[in-house]
Amino acid sequence: MATVKTTELKGVQEGIVVWTRTTSEGHDKTRCTVQLTTFADGEPCFKPLLIFKGKGQRVPDREKRQYDPRVVVKFQENAWCNEEIMVSWHRNMWKKPNMFGQLGDRLLIYDVHRAQTTERVETILTQECQMTLRLVPPGATSKKNIDRLATEHLSGKVIAGDRRVLFTKWVGTAWQETSRRVKETVNRSFVKCGISLPISDSRDSEINIDGLPDYRMCD
Repeated sequence: MATVKTTELKGVQEGIVVWTRTTSEGHDKTRCTVQLTTFADGEPCFKPLLIFKGKGQRVPDREKRQYDPRVVVKFQENAWCNEEIMVSWHRNMWKKPNMFGQLGDRLLIYDVHRAQTTERVETILTQECQMTLRLVPPGATSKKNIDRLATEHLSGKVIAGDRRVLFTKWVGTAWQETSRRVKETVNRSFVKCGISLPISDSRDSEINIDGLPDYRMCD
């Protein structure tokens, strides 16, 4: 595992970047993936899923006890959300009828990510979780790189375990604050796309999809 020697803060035009000098090239071992689930009412019902690179077998319990309780932490050799993680995630989170209404009354809108569209995952969602599935068309979602970090938490030597702990706290705080600030925006987005509107055409006039000004619901 690479050992961090120093940290250096450099200002850039679009934000702040933290450069860390290690005994190996790059930050390959600090890679992680964050998966978020948003509900139509804007309530943060699901914790963010944070996936770190590695097997996690050598991570001490004292480190795990410091992880922010507002996130769920998993390990994968490439920090990817693969089929196994998706299966575990769905079975542990979606099979809760008392929390999200009765089984069969739920609609899941998700993007075309390979781990989410395998036959095994779709079978679990439709049969075990009894959910209705709808895919977001390819190209309709975007990915963004984080170019701003809360650098005030970094000082002196920062080992890999400390970085993982900090990432859990950053993600937990960011998700909590974002959910609070944009709750109405999320709710309005589901309405504008027609996702959370009643099946009847009583509120079709509220549909307003960017790029499709003349869009009309089919009869």
